[in-house]
Amino acid sequence: FLPDSEARALAAATRMQRALQALLRLTWNRGAPLSEAPEALHGKLAAAVECADFAAMEAKLRAVQAEAAAAFRRIVGNG
Repeated sequence: FLPDSEARALAAATRMQRALQALLRLTWNRGAPLSEAPEALHGKLAAAVECADFAAMEAKLRAVQAEAAAAFRRIVGNG
């Protein structure tokens, strides 16, 4: 149904978001801004998704989410 490259990208996006979600559920208060989290948690989040630091993790997450949204629009449409 999906080209291999798109399927791999979507699977990678799912793994990344699940890794971050799992770590956050264990360590951070729901609803509290992540910008207020301690630097140690920022480092753990970055390491969990193989990024050098929190800023790189945020950039990677934004890119992965944009790619997944674009794939959704290609497959399902805008309606």
